[in-house]
Amino acid sequence: MGKKENLEAAMNRFLQEQSPENQIAMVREIMSYVFFVPGVFPPGTDPKDLKPKNVGGKLVLPPEKRPFPAAIKNKDNEFFVPAYLDQAIIKGSPKPEVILQMPFIAMAELTVRNTQMTGIAINPFSQNILLKKDALQHMLNDFKSMQARAAGAQKKQETKSPVSPLFRLETEIFPKELYKDSRSFMERLEKEEGAFLLEVMEEAGDGLSLPSLDEDQFSVMALNIRDALTLIRLDLPEEQAKTKALRAYLLLNEDGGNTAFYTIETEEGRQGTRIMYADPKGKRTEVSEGPTEGVEMTRVLELYDELFGEGETV
Repeated sequence: MGKKENLEAAMNRFLQEQSPENQIAMVREIMSYVFFVPGVFPPGTDPKDLKPKNVGGKLVLPPEKRPFPAAIKNKDNEFFVPAYLDQAIIKGSPKPEVILQMPFIAMAELTVRNTQMTGIAINPFSQNILLKKDALQHMLNDFKSMQARAAGAQKKQETKSPVSPLFRLETEIFPKELYKDSRSFMERLEKEEGAFLLEVMEEAGDGLSLPSLDEDQFSVMALNIRDALTLIRLDLPEEQAKTKALRAYLLLNEDGGNTAFYTIETEEGRQGTRIMYADPKGKRTEVSEGPTEGVEMTRVLELYDELFGEGETV
């Protein structure tokens, strides 16, 4: 079964028997899903005035013009973000101005921060799974704990050099191997996760004195962002170097083959993080300051869309 079928089955099992086991299975599927969400444009924005950036009619909009999730209200005057598994089942009158595709984690973070929202309603006109803010916060805490466990599974003191062997692996070798055959790399990374990355390490050679790592020190989360666009978030092992990569984002559009590799990095003497882009020729460029917590994935998608002229179709 695909991701949609797996989530539908988990939701139905939970509705039939609301056991802890069924709840955990449903939550696991929800957290990795990309939902369809009705959106609205900021006040004063007329969608008809938005001009396509490229011939395909795909837009990369400035921040002040970008749509945000709509809301529905229940009989208790509580507001929820409606999230659908399938664009075809979206209901509402009037018709939504735009349909957004949002990873659950990004949607949950936005909802928790919005003081007017009570939570998220998944398939509100059918299964109607309601996740209120306390449940969303618990899920976000679990997600962050999972990341922390993956990053801190094994801490080893490596060289104090700003360019450690592990940093070179993450910022040079991984992107180099990705660009060689992006489809194969993405497919194997999604299926084999850390085991595949250890294989890449073993074959890299290059005289690097790499640390001994376990496959569970890499955390891999794959998301189907749009019809042909896959994003993989790769949380990397923690190290003690002065400059280090915290995680990587790998993106591939199956239709056009557009591929990108971004890393979120820290640097000694600098507050916050930065986003670095590695191009197919091995050149690394800082493309953005690290965003505030909760919108990192959204910022990476914006950078990808700006790079290749992709984005939402209006």
